[in-house]
Formats: sequence, structure tokens, C-alpha cells
Amino acid sequence: MAKSRLVGCVLVSLQFFGCFLSRTPVDDHPFSLNPEQVEEFTILGHDSGSNSPWLARLNKKQGTWELDSISTSTTLSDHRANETLILHLLDSLGSVQIHQPGPSAPLGSLGLAPPQFALRWRTPTGSQEMKIGNPSQDRSQVTISRDDQSTWLASGTFFSLLRQIQSWQDLRAPTWITESPDDIEELTIQAGKKTLLYAQRDGDHWGDVSHRAVKKDVDLILDSLIHHSWKKIIESTPEASALQKILKEKPDYSITLSGRLKHPLQLVLKKQGGTLYGLNQARPGCVFILNEAKLEILKRL
Repeated sequence: MAKSRLVGCVLVSLQFFGCFLSRTPVDDHPFSLNPEQVEEFTILGHDSGSNSPWLARLNKKQGTWELDSISTSTTLSDHRANETLILHLLDSLGSVQIHQPGPSAPLGSLGLAPPQFALRWRTPTGSQEMKIGNPSQDRSQVTISRDDQSTWLASGTFFSLLRQIQSWQDLRAPTWITESPDDIEELTIQAGKKTLLYAQRDGDHWGDVSHRAVKKDVDLILDSLIHHSWKKIIESTPEASALQKILKEKPDYSITLSGRLKHPLQLVLKKQGGTLYGLNQARPGCVFILNEAKLEILKRL
């Protein structure tokens, strides 16, 4: 029953695609735009494994892209979006070149009903959209539609970039920390009440509390922490709540990052049952499953 409601929801949403553009392209590069002007971006796709449909809505809030909603049974507690991917997608829309009218065939046979992907984006001047179907026989072009009736053969780097989205999860911020290492000017790592490392930027090097040069490779430690892709996000569930309590009460590592940030960034790491869990208090409501091997450097502190 839940799956039927999901499919129904997605199909209803699909009816809204195709409302904004004329049925004839105005030129052979109809989608050129300034990515910074896009305020909302909606993507319909399918999971590569299960082929189940999903509809993701992304909005730009205070200059940052967020995953506003997802039409699955998942409860979103973390809304950080994969900003690099979103901006690359929007930027590469200008590469889409329309070559000629598509085949005269039912939309279903062209992979357009339902489409493999459907996209809609909104700027202050209006909305645009595109549905993507099957590739041409020589796979050099892709069948697209802008109005649910006429079809076109198009090419561009945009399509290969779009195919990298294997799941809606790919639209999420790929790392558990989204801040830049350049914004971190002070780092503290503790195990229980014991301070394993304190470092602060002193010009072109890292110094301790007395401004003596720190022997540890602080840049490598920061890189291991910040450029760390999560393996799974456990959303707001009883499991996540129970894990958060354990992590806060009995962490293996407590980490504080500060500097050119609005607030110090509080992090917690704990291994339990063979799994490394991470808690980022700037992204409340969820727990990250991390790759223990990438944080082996902490054991050498």
C-alpha cells in the first residue's frame, strides 16, 4: 500500500512537468543560465538497484543548497545537499544542444512516459523543465521532451553528469563535515578528559597552547576528518536517538573545531559493535556511519 502511494505521488508530480515552455525550442542551446540565479531545483529519478522512483526537491536557502524533501518513506533529518553536484548540473545545462526532432513513436517506447529523469528549475524570471528518455541507437544523443508531446534528440556533457546520480542519496552532502579546512584555526581532540591534541594556526604552521610548533601532522588529521565520506546516515529514528545518547555520554573521541565559523563545531566519534559512528552537532537528528580505516590516524595521537 505504501509503495502504491509513493508511485501515485510521483505520477501526480509528473503531471506538473511540462507546464512552462513552448512546444518548439527557441534555439539549439535552450537551457543556458546562470546557476547562481536558480532558486529551486526538482529532480525525478529512479534508484539504480530497485528501479523505484523518487522525487527530490532542492531549494537554495541563504545561498546554500538544501534537500528540502524526498518522496520516499525516509524521514529527512539532515538536509545538506551535494552543492558541488547541484552547481555542476545547473552549469552544464548550457551544454545541452538540440540537434533534430526525435522519433515519431509513443512516449513510453522512447523512455519518456515515465521518463528516466525529469527536471525543473526556477529562477526569478520563471521556470524551465526537461524530461530525459532513451539514448539514440548509436548512443551519441539522448531523447528529450519539453512539453510531453514533441521530442528532440540532444547531446551534451550534462547527460553523462546526470547519469552519475544512482540514488537520491547522491544528492546529499557527501561528507559528514561540510566546512572547509581553511576555515579551521583551532583544533582540540580529547579521549575522555585527556587532551590528545591541541593545535592553533600560528602563521604558516600549527602551534600548541604555548605557540610551540606541533609535531603532529595537523593538516593530515584535519583532512582525514573533514574530507571523510559517510557510508550511511541514520535518520531521526529510535535507533538514531539511542545512538546519539551513547555517543554523547561515552564517546571515544570528542573533537572541537573553531575559527572562521559562526560557532565552534562539536564532533563525537565512537566505535560500537564493529561500526564507527560519528555525530556532528551542527547536523542534529542523525548519526553518520563512517569508515574506520580513514581515521586510523587518531589512534596514533
